[in-house]
Amino acid sequence: MAETPKPVGDELGQLYLEAFRRLDTDQDARISLEEYTPEGDPSSHVGFDRFDKDRDGFIELAEYLQSQNQGRPSPLFESDIIARLKQSYLPRQDPPAPHEADVPVKNRSKTPFDSAAEALRASGRSPEKAAEILKRMVKGSMSSETESSAPRVSGLYKAVPNLVKAGFSDDQIAQVPGRLSRESHRSPGEFIQNMASAAAKLRKLGLTPDQIIEIVSAVATESKAFMIFSYTWLAETAETVQRQIADTGELTSFLIRLTKQVGKSYPETQLLLIAGARVSPPNGGKNFQKGFELTLRFLPPIDFQALQDIITYDGVTFDFSQIHDRQTLADEMARVFNSYFASDHPREEEIGFARRAAVLINHLHDEDHRQGNWDDLIRQRLVAGLTPKACYRIASLAGPDLYTTTFLQAFYPRFASDPKLAETLRTVDPKGDVLGDFILTLASFKKFWELFQREPAFFTSSLIHLIQAEDKDQLVKNLAFLTDSLGSILQNSAAVDLRRQIEEAMISGFLRSVAIEKKAAYGFVIKKFERFFTDPRVPEITDSLPTILPPTVPTGWLQDGVVRAKLFFYPDEPEHFRLIQEMYRDLGFQVTKQGSKSVTMTQTLANGRRLEVIATLEEANMEKEMKDPRTDIIGHRGHSFHLEETFGLTCEGCSDQQKLLYLGSCGSFRSVPELSENYGGNYFISDEDTGHGSDNNLTLYYLMSAIGSGIKDWEGIQEYIGQRHNLNESGIVFPTAPSMQLIDYTRKMKKQ
Repeated sequence: MAETPKPVGDELGQLYLEAFRRLDTDQDARISLEEYTPEGDPSSHVGFDRFDKDRDGFIELAEYLQSQNQGRPSPLFESDIIARLKQSYLPRQDPPAPHEADVPVKNRSKTPFDSAAEALRASGRSPEKAAEILKRMVKGSMSSETESSAPRVSGLYKAVPNLVKAGFSDDQIAQVPGRLSRESHRSPGEFIQNMASAAAKLRKLGLTPDQIIEIVSAVATESKAFMIFSYTWLAETAETVQRQIADTGELTSFLIRLTKQVGKSYPETQLLLIAGARVSPPNGGKNFQKGFELTLRFLPPIDFQALQDIITYDGVTFDFSQIHDRQTLADEMARVFNSYFASDHPREEEIGFARRAAVLINHLHDEDHRQGNWDDLIRQRLVAGLTPKACYRIASLAGPDLYTTTFLQAFYPRFASDPKLAETLRTVDPKGDVLGDFILTLASFKKFWELFQREPAFFTSSLIHLIQAEDKDQLVKNLAFLTDSLGSILQNSAAVDLRRQIEEAMISGFLRSVAIEKKAAYGFVIKKFERFFTDPRVPEITDSLPTILPPTVPTGWLQDGVVRAKLFFYPDEPEHFRLIQEMYRDLGFQVTKQGSKSVTMTQTLANGRRLEVIATLEEANMEKEMKDPRTDIIGHRGHSFHLEETFGLTCEGCSDQQKLLYLGSCGSFRSVPELSENYGGNYFISDEDTGHGSDNNLTLYYLMSAIGSGIKDWEGIQEYIGQRHNLNESGIVFPTAPSMQLIDYTRKMKKQ
């Protein structure tokens, strides 16, 4: 027989040791006990202190040990629970009553067990009935316990007062925890207190116990791992919407439908949309339900929280009762955005609101598309319904967050079609607070020059401010986006005064700059467009700068006789993965390897060199891919919001690998400055507007063919492609573009 730990002199310790003695011959129980006392001495383990301070913790231990004891009875549990229950019923000043078993109990602070007993007593139940209820509740929870953890019996006791408040019957108190545990496959101790609190709040709203149990059961079935939070959100949501849905039967049905609708799709943000949010005054329960459920249907998971955040801004309300179809959903969203921008707010707050609004607009479009609606109605109607100020500030402050199609097809037409654009912008932004942001948004979408030509006087001051930015990283980014427009201005011989201002800003910026990044960025623009400058200081400046070398194809790409590209696609656009296989088959490629997520296609050129394209749906490991000497071209062929999944913003050892990074997603040009921080020393091909699968497929094919045929300079490659495929409307930006060269030039000067 194993050695028994020495007594510790405390009543609980004696009970603890007695339990150990009774189970001493059971190895499994001994192991279970040692989980609480790894060193074999209960007085030395922090867990013992918890049992000493929280007396009902013994019940948890005793029941746990009993469950591990292969069904052998443990009179400790039977006697102590009734003894302590009766003790809790006695007035505190009275001496302890005799117990049914000789279990010592001394005066102690109130425990969860005491609270449970008192709640049951106050409800008119006898001590024996209360003991039976608690015992059944604990044992019922035991029977449904997961293998990985023991039930938190203290947590079960803490839930009892709220279960009593919820009007639960004896059987419901005893059985509901175990039932919900079985339905959710979760330990009851992990959620029972939240459930009980929610049940008490639902009872206060007038729901019957049966209705409450129907609702909490639906949460357990649908929410799975997120039940703990779901019950809290459920109660908050019920309290909020009861103003709209007074009938408890309708409210029950609505909450159950809501739980089923969002439980599996949006577990992390369940019920957050209106929990605690500001909703408009009641406009009828049925209209509210329909509007809420329709809104929910068009919101992707992340936007549940985004809309919740938007609604909590001062002065913003969201009236679900006004939504009954896609059109009215767009109208209500536009109204919300307009109401916020109707007044002025701190810049950082406006940026946060605008970015959330941009994401919502993008994702509402995505969900509309996924549900088979190809007319783009929600996005187009929403943006069309924005006031000039809301439209301008969202475009200006959240430009990087807007999909390329969202900006080019919805926002930009609002500005391009305004015959009095300068007057409109002066009205909505009289101090020009965000005009610089607006210019950068236009430039990042390659649209600034178009509007600048119409209103040069209006934009010039803010343009000069952007090219005099003090922060070196911001300046490089500004000039990368604005290089093409600056070149166009400098080449415009008619704009004498404007050219003079640009020249002075560039030259003075170069001369006063200390940071090498700033000097290099200014120097590149001056050297690139040297022949258009008239300032006599320019020759001396350009002579001091390194030569701008045209990008060339690395010689190593053809050493193995293969030009190899690996392209990463994503499951949410399977048609693109299928399209490249169909197009390349028609172009003469042969499938040499086929898997469930990847396909390898090859074509042999007349000179014997081989083109190899690997299209894959597998997750990208860019640190591995960038160091693979066999791969020459790595392509991202998913949505723009997947770009960082392919080319992570941190990638150790990914610079100077001389790979071609083909960014095929919409507006990927805007991401090049940031990606260059970790992928510098590689070549970029990107898209300045909407990325099209067929354009990308043909451009890549002719690019690889040009390289395989021996063309070594990028201008020659671009010419080769242009002779075979119309690049004029493709929006594809090659390594020869001044913006791409500026980034590379700046990096090289910094390394010198």
